[in-house]
Amino acid sequence: MVSNYIVYRILLAIVLTVLSILLPPLLDGIERKIRARIHSRIGPPILQTWFDLAKLFGKDFVIPKNMPYLLPLIILLFILQVFVIVAFFVYSLWIDVVNSLFIIIALFMIAQAIFVAIPFVTMNPFAIVGASREIVLALVNEVFFVIVIGLLSYALSVTEISGFAVTANIFSNHMLSTSILFILLFLLSYTVSSRIPYDIAEAEPELASGILIELSGPLLALYLYSLYLKRYFVKIIPIFILLSMILGDLLYSIVYSVVSVVLVWMIYGVIAAILARSRVDVAPITLTKVYILFTFAFAILYIVGV
Repeated sequence: MVSNYIVYRILLAIVLTVLSILLPPLLDGIERKIRARIHSRIGPPILQTWFDLAKLFGKDFVIPKNMPYLLPLIILLFILQVFVIVAFFVYSLWIDVVNSLFIIIALFMIAQAIFVAIPFVTMNPFAIVGASREIVLALVNEVFFVIVIGLLSYALSVTEISGFAVTANIFSNHMLSTSILFILLFLLSYTVSSRIPYDIAEAEPELASGILIELSGPLLALYLYSLYLKRYFVKIIPIFILLSMILGDLLYSIVYSVVSVVLVWMIYGVIAAILARSRVDVAPITLTKVYILFTFAFAILYIVGV
């Protein structure tokens, strides 16, 4: 018979997965409210993002001419982005799979490749320009995101998600070098989420919403929902790893991670509200220099043994 503990883990995985899928649009609504307050406006209600998605889902499907692959690509993007969230909680709380962390990261990268490819399918010049900018940022941000996760796993000798909960001793031996990786990981989680000053792919004054210009109705809703899920995932990964190492308990870490995402999301929202958009020719170069500097600092400190 299945033990009560296993049943508890399965139920917890289901509850946290459903909550994590439904939470991102609400967090985006809270962020919009905070941004409005910072700019001395009343702003929309915190459920406004959900209202917008519901309104878009209620509209007719409008697929531009000569774009037969647009609908299946957007549906595939949304399914993959949801599956990444599902896999994260299932592997963390239910199944122990070798290299499960890298399976989830690989699925995330596939989803982001589709995310960038969709604007090219629309054949709109503004969307293509926006997608080209997104590709440049993705080559910098998401590649380094994977590299940092890999370096962190190497430094802590961890290949499974559950392994981070038993790395306290290793972390204490390389606290300074590992701390640099965490700083870089949280910086990456901000930039990967396409927030100001790095939302140049959607620069409304220049590109009329850029990659979103040809999307409307349910297609736009699914694409935006996928973006919110992406923002959630890139936050919960570094939070979970950090809490697992501090608490040393997998169940508490995963629950507190979901709670902590709310706080981190709000902090990122405040940062985005007080910054200005970066130039398209400056942002990728600046980010690359910063990431390389942090990576070299980690390598030197790790070799030294601190």
